[in-house]
Amino acid sequence: MPNDPRASQRSMKTFSFIVAFALFAGCSGSRLNTLRLQWRGINNQTRVNPSVSQALSTTPIVLYELQDSRADPYAIAFDQRNNTVIRTPDNVAQFYGPYLRQMLTAGGARFDGTPLAQLTVELLELTAVEAGMFNGLARFRVTVARGGGQSWTKVYEGHSKRWGRTHNPDNYNDALTNAFIDAARDMLRDNAFANAIAGQGSGPFEAPNSPTTL
Repeated sequence: MPNDPRASQRSMKTFSFIVAFALFAGCSGSRLNTLRLQWRGINNQTRVNPSVSQALSTTPIVLYELQDSRADPYAIAFDQRNNTVIRTPDNVAQFYGPYLRQMLTAGGARFDGTPLAQLTVELLELTAVEAGMFNGLARFRVTVARGGGQSWTKVYEGHSKRWGRTHNPDNYNDALTNAFIDAARDMLRDNAFANAIAGQGSGPFEAPNSPTTL
């Protein structure tokens, strides 16, 4: 019995509708208002500048708790398409601080013995913006203080751009994590940071205000 061309056309239209609906459902997702933080570093390997590695491995340091100086410490992302601020119930500084210590340790940092340098890191910006793709931005101020009238400070910035399914928490955390890693990588490749740790910087001494170490 020959095939009915009209039946074949109806079947093709039905199939096309099902495929289009599935793609739309998979890409649209539900709107996200709250984000739990996850560490999702994809490019987690950090190549440390040899001068930074030398300074960290030969100069015992004390690392104070990461400080969060952002205007709203719980605003962590922004959905530009829906003009929605995404917030987290987590303490951002307490979450990211240990990972910063891990990266410093991997770079050769010594936290044993009498510290010769004090390291304070102040989080100035950390956000992921969904606007066609997921754009991560991290900025933090690093202050190295030493005895004898030496103090040094510098701001480092990191970026991340990622494609992914809209409103997906994993994609937001990918952008946040990799932007933070990018900023830390910038610090660990900076000769000026190495000089500050090793005591070759100059400036008026200002003891860090934070009383707690990581």
